[in-house]
This record gives sequence, structure tokens and C-alpha cells, in this order.
Amino acid sequence: MLVLRARVHLALADTAALAVDARTLVAVAPSWQASMDLPEALRAAIDEARLASPEAPSLDVDVYPAPGAARIVIEVEGESACVRGTRAAWRLVGELGWHRTVEAEIVARGQAGAGVEYFVEALGPGGVVVARKGSEARPERASVPGSEGDATGGLGTMTMADEGSSKLTWAIAGGVLVAAIVVVVVLVLAGSSEHRTDLGVPVLEWP
Repeated sequence: MLVLRARVHLALADTAALAVDARTLVAVAPSWQASMDLPEALRAAIDEARLASPEAPSLDVDVYPAPGAARIVIEVEGESACVRGTRAAWRLVGELGWHRTVEAEIVARGQAGAGVEYFVEALGPGGVVVARKGSEARPERASVPGSEGDATGGLGTMTMADEGSSKLTWAIAGGVLVAAIVVVVVLVLAGSSEHRTDLGVPVLEWP
């Protein structure tokens, strides 16, 4: 379609529109080579566009842990002028069907430790794929965090602190029990001393 449109612009002597078509064509299909049967001016415009073309678009996909889910964030890097949007698909390992979305963020929920498969595509004019990460046949893989502590990065430390608090609680309870036993022994001895004969002691009075 782009080549046909470029031919039309060449026939109309619209060099500005021809240059736009050539740049779009190179961005959408960087490895495409113009055939020798194309007009010389069109092949020259494509060569110029390829020389001036910035870095081809690519996908940067990051996976972050979230409570009970894996959060997949999609960003387009490089030349994004030809990118019209993205689409992605994901599923938990073992599922037959794919969950599909055009959003730039996916929240894949599942059981702790469950595997997640996904692939992402960047779409150019007409829905053509200009960049991809993974595929339906060979998807990328991640997993749902194994604990809530993995999702926040801080609850793991809090869990260890809870274990220490538990030990401290048992230590305090043990101390209270020992103190109670001592008090009971003292009271028993004090009570039994009332039945003993008091021999008395001499009392000295000072003038």
C-alpha cells in the first residue's frame, strides 16, 4: 500500500509526500529492499529515507510484582512516530486461551507462583507489526509472586520481625510464670510460719 501510494505521489510530482511515504515504509519494514523495477526516483527516496532513518522502534517490557499478580508494563522505544499502538496477550500456564488487550499495562492475576506467558506487538500504519516481544508460539515468561512480601518488597522484613516478636512474647510469658511461682512459694512459707513457736528476742530500752 505504501509503495503504491508512493508511486502515485511520484506521478503527481509531490516530492514532500513521496518523502513521507519513503520514511514510513522504512520505519515499518526496515529490512525491506526496493525491487529494481521501481522507478529510479522512488528507489532514491527510499535510500535517502533509510540513511536518515532513526533507530527502529523496539519494545521495552518490564514485569513488576503486585499483590497476587504480575504487572506487565509496555513501553515503545526508538522511533515511535510510525507506531499507532500496541497489543498484547497473556495467559496463566495451563490455560488454553489468551487474554488480549490493547492497554499498555497488564495485571495478570493468579495463584502464588503460577507461571505467566505473554507476548507484545507494536503496531504501525494499517495494523502492521513493527516490533514484537515474544510470540504466540514462543511467548515470554514470568510468574505471580510467591508471597505478599515479594509484591511490596517490605513485608518480607516485617515477617521476620513478627517471628522475633513471637520469641519475645514467649520470653516475657516465661518470666511472668516464674515470678508467679516465686510469689506462691513465699506466701506458702509465710502462712506456715504462723504455726511455729515464737521464742521472742530480748528488748533493750534506752534511757
